[in-house]
Amino acid sequence: MPLTLDNIIQQDIGNFSGSSGNATLPAGTQAGNAVVIIVGLLGDNASGGFINAPAGFTQVKQASTFLQWNDVGVFIKPSASADETSWALTVGGGGGLQTIWAVLEMSDLDLDWPAGDIPYKWTYLSGTETAAATIPSGTTGVSETFDGVAVAAFFATSTDTNVPAFSSYDNGFFEIAERSAATSPNACAMALAAKAQQVVGPVSCTASVSPNSYGGALMLVFTGLDSHHAANLTAIFGAEVGTATGLTSAVDGPAPFDAVTGTPEIVTTHPRSGSYALKLSASAAAENVRWLRQDAPRGTLGTTTDNPVTMWTKRLHFYFEDLPAADTELFFAEVGSHANGLVGRYVSATQKIGVKIGSGSEVLSDAAIAADQYFGVDIEYDPRTTTHTCRWAVDYDATVGDTTGGVAQTTASTAGMTAGGVTAVGIGSTAAATFTVWVDDIGATRHRKTYPIDDIQVLPIKVDPAGTPSVSGSSTNFRTFTNNGTLATWTAAGTRTALDDIPPTIGASADGLAQITVALTDYVLIPMETFTGAPDYALMGGRWYWAGWASSGNPGNIQFKPDDGVTEFATHIGSATDCGFDDTSLIWTTYIHNPSPTQESAYALTQSKMNALAAKFGFSADANPDCGIHCVLFELVVQPAIVYGVMSGEDGAFNVYVRQDRRSGAVVSYLGTTPPGTRGMTMYGTVDAVDWTQYVDPNTTYEKAIGADSIANVTAIGMTPDPTE
Repeated sequence: MPLTLDNIIQQDIGNFSGSSGNATLPAGTQAGNAVVIIVGLLGDNASGGFINAPAGFTQVKQASTFLQWNDVGVFIKPSASADETSWALTVGGGGGLQTIWAVLEMSDLDLDWPAGDIPYKWTYLSGTETAAATIPSGTTGVSETFDGVAVAAFFATSTDTNVPAFSSYDNGFFEIAERSAATSPNACAMALAAKAQQVVGPVSCTASVSPNSYGGALMLVFTGLDSHHAANLTAIFGAEVGTATGLTSAVDGPAPFDAVTGTPEIVTTHPRSGSYALKLSASAAAENVRWLRQDAPRGTLGTTTDNPVTMWTKRLHFYFEDLPAADTELFFAEVGSHANGLVGRYVSATQKIGVKIGSGSEVLSDAAIAADQYFGVDIEYDPRTTTHTCRWAVDYDATVGDTTGGVAQTTASTAGMTAGGVTAVGIGSTAAATFTVWVDDIGATRHRKTYPIDDIQVLPIKVDPAGTPSVSGSSTNFRTFTNNGTLATWTAAGTRTALDDIPPTIGASADGLAQITVALTDYVLIPMETFTGAPDYALMGGRWYWAGWASSGNPGNIQFKPDDGVTEFATHIGSATDCGFDDTSLIWTTYIHNPSPTQESAYALTQSKMNALAAKFGFSADANPDCGIHCVLFELVVQPAIVYGVMSGEDGAFNVYVRQDRRSGAVVSYLGTTPPGTRGMTMYGTVDAVDWTQYVDPNTTYEKAIGADSIANVTAIGMTPDPTE
């Protein structure tokens, strides 16, 4: 069930002065519910003051203690005992002039995580605002959940005994509590505002405060136990690069894979979607591809200190022409070592898939897999504690168009492991084996509550052959090239032609686009092909590939910036110093399509953004040598929409069905069906506050494409059958 404001079971707000007091609720808590205490502390500027977490609570704010005066923070107790009503708060540091507290009892929260993982943002109120100023509660980045409750807390202190007051909350928030207090020579006030959050996107609220005030504001986003979360893919591979050359070669962005063992191939046989598949084949040898956490170059799983991957969720698809004669490792995840990790394999004795963690017992799938068709595997590997667990599912028929989904398997679990983050994940065998397997449509994420990812397809999006590339700045700073370096005057048509090779041609006959003059702000905008998701697919995200070129091996630089018509991504992708390109090697620059460089925030790829998709190339600070690209590719991830019945009339003669994004519940399309005979029907609805109607002829199936971004877009749907004669 979605999390709503009804999940706030009870609340109270109060204050005390001095060094201690209690935060209370009017009635006893229900066992297992969460208790959230939000505190604003007015301290003495000379002596400071701080509050540590009460017993049984975790402090959400990342500092070890609250700061001195004009601060606000949060304590959370994930699971209360029955009939708790009071919690002691102690002010240290001698600065406890006033403490304002608010307590919320909340049910069905997803708190199986460190409290610091709850989306949280604190913003400082500096005191320079005018009497009617607006202050932000902070922005959590992008909330990953489609079903949540956002709580904004505001705390303000004045320089005299005039009590601050809050008003004019925006973005759908409304006040649920407010309290003020004064102790000469200062006064303070705290207010809470909340709303149900059903859209993946920035979460923010502003409020006016009067008079001028210091203080802080914060935003919390809570999610439910079974809330929908955006998949927020952080690793993608669909083999649409068309070649195994350069699989581990990249600058700035991670390579397609961080490491390979053996000689993986990219082939046109057995692609599940698109034109290519990854082929792993060995004879009494190891062969695999891996994503790593590493420092130089930056790994797909980040660096050793940057955003450690605490979990790993993945969807991938396998195809055997013939089932292997012996046990064969298919995928793995490591926490420091192969022995301290997860292995998934084909078990020849049963023809099933087995999952094993460390030296624990292997768990077998509930059915055998078959040759000559794709099967899909979803995994969620959690090594955060010394008991590692893996939830997993098998989709026994994962051919394109089959939307039955995977079958949940028995969770694998092993105690006595070393807790930690995921340091390496891979596909294929790390041990000597004889096997041939094709792999396609791979998507993975480091983010929580995204299991199962379910069926995905990774499709190639190339430079739009009908698009018109354009130059911002001077076109004389750019050239197209042929014969690996013969320059020609820049033209839009020449750019399209030069960048259309997938896989890219490297060597004497290579062509492409180059910047030949230093121009930090000049670039070429390259429109990409589009893809219409509705009525069959929901759009999920993607990964960029640029194949680099330089007229020689001397240091030079070039930059790339994806653009979706709303946002120009990143400061730069590529290199601001030495791009490392040359005219003899295939070297990729890649980037997960997300405005957040570390992909910590979910990104909603809408149809309008897909239609505007473009790559910006240029921005060179050192065009000696001439630097450029052979091609541009975008691997688009889509997911088949799921069909549900919405309404039916006259014993099933007239029907309306909905295709939905299986994660968000957003409407992809509506289908209307009518019976044979002479009677049709009128379908109608409201999307983004705009009414629509459509007549459906007798004995017809009609599909109305919606392509909604969230469940909030559609507010009405109905049908009216023709009257009987």
